[in-house]
Amino acid sequence: MEPRCINLDESDKMTLDDLDDFAEQGLRTLVYGYKEMPNMSETEIEELLVEEVESNITMLGVTGVEDLLQDDVAKCIIDFKEGGCKVWILTGDKGATANQIGISCGVLSPKREIC
Repeated sequence: MEPRCINLDESDKMTLDDLDDFAEQGLRTLVYGYKEMPNMSETEIEELLVEEVESNITMLGVTGVEDLLQDDVAKCIIDFKEGGCKVWILTGDKGATANQIGISCGVLSPKREIC
């Protein structure tokens, strides 16, 4: 999911390119940003629509963090597959990150890309 920034400048576009590079390396990615909000009561905050809060955000930067698989995950998945089990990955990661994780744990072949 792309960050909901308005009027991306060249620096923002370069940062989003870095985000894609991190994902293609199989890193977990995070986008950091801020938005100034008026002082509100708790009730007023709860009544805000998500779209109101998640729009017009100023991007600060991105990170890519290596999230290693637990020991023997790949072997376990391969054993399941050899035993006739169907194995699926369900993730909220960017497609490129999910693809790299799928390859590293043996669910996907390096020749196959996810949709």
